[in-house]
Amino acid sequence: MDIQNYKCIAVVGGGGKTSCIFHLARQLVDQNKKVIVGTSTHMAYESGRPFAMWGDTRQIQKNLQQYGYTVTGVWAKEWEKITCPEIPDWGALNVLCDVLLVEADGAKRLALKVPADYEPVIPKKADLVIGVAGLDTLGQKIEKCCHRPQLVASLLRKRTDQMVEWEDIAAICCHTMGMGKSVGDRAFKVLLNKADTKERRQAGEKIRRRIYQKLSGQRGLEVEVTSLQRKKLAVILLAAGNSRRFGAKNKLLHEVGGKSLFEKAVETVMSLGCGSVTVVTQYEEVEEIAGKYGAQVLYNPHPSEGIASSIRIGVGANWQEEGWLISVCDQPYMTKESLEGLINCYFASSKNIAAMSIHGKIVNPSIFSRAYGPELLKLQGDVGGKKVIVNHREDTVLYPISDERELLDIDYPL
Repeated sequence: MDIQNYKCIAVVGGGGKTSCIFHLARQLVDQNKKVIVGTSTHMAYESGRPFAMWGDTRQIQKNLQQYGYTVTGVWAKEWEKITCPEIPDWGALNVLCDVLLVEADGAKRLALKVPADYEPVIPKKADLVIGVAGLDTLGQKIEKCCHRPQLVASLLRKRTDQMVEWEDIAAICCHTMGMGKSVGDRAFKVLLNKADTKERRQAGEKIRRRIYQKLSGQRGLEVEVTSLQRKKLAVILLAAGNSRRFGAKNKLLHEVGGKSLFEKAVETVMSLGCGSVTVVTQYEEVEEIAGKYGAQVLYNPHPSEGIASSIRIGVGANWQEEGWLISVCDQPYMTKESLEGLINCYFASSKNIAAMSIHGKIVNPSIFSRAYGPELLKLQGDVGGKKVIVNHREDTVLYPISDERELLDIDYPL
């Protein structure tokens, strides 16, 4: 989503706004922008993020210098959230940074809404409005998944016990009394979140096309179908092994079904929509292929030290992420659907580790939250993440698969 040319961005709509804001903040900080995050309503307070009280210019500037961004606000004890002063001076705040990100709406964590008369609260200085809608509402009753269900039903001319369809989400996104309320001549973008399944992504594409048809004249219009949860994960693809059992030929370049093992692996993980894909390798040929797919490539100067050396390099380079999906390249029959199942299993669980399994046996690939980053960085030798999993089995959720062929390792020429 192109946001770098805007000074003040207001985020409205359904649940997922806070995740959207911090995703955008990360994107901007990576572009060397200084970013302040605030709210014109109420916003969940996350203790792990840099924070400065509203008006504490010194602390705001200190956080911007140290972290590239900061959250600012006033503590609202009755809601255990942060808010803004009764008469906020957004202009004075905007002067301190390159971009001001404002959560300008509330939805009580429900993924779809129609605003009340007094909503949203968009700062006058805002030059871009981003609306967020959750695709997980598809097929659910309005009364169960929408904030202000009576208003949603009224706008859609439905009953509250009827199901949300893709046309309904599109209508709310386009309507001037829906997500488009108070946008006016500002630039407008829509983020369709929680596209975690094939069906949701397909519906998201239909909604995207409908929005472009209905709002073709809207300034700055852009619609993104994504999963903000997945954006929190970095994929680390291990491609530095010597593969001595395979013979003189580089195993990763061996073709199965018309494509090399490595190309199959990188193509599959790139399609998952995670935050980034990092390939750790010692081979120039692998680096060249990875570059064509847009993956980050890191060189392992000591591949003989074992798989742990590649894990340390990959995790260390992606330390800012909230978790890592660690995968190998010699499972050519591993499907995208199984990887998506593993990801969804991880986020649906309260556990900090997720691993594939077959008949109760733990197998590659696996996902680790950053809680286990220090342990992954201590791995030595030809030992993968399974050692961490075994040490913390109580904090691991298993995703079982039934097709043993997906787990077939290619160790010898076929």
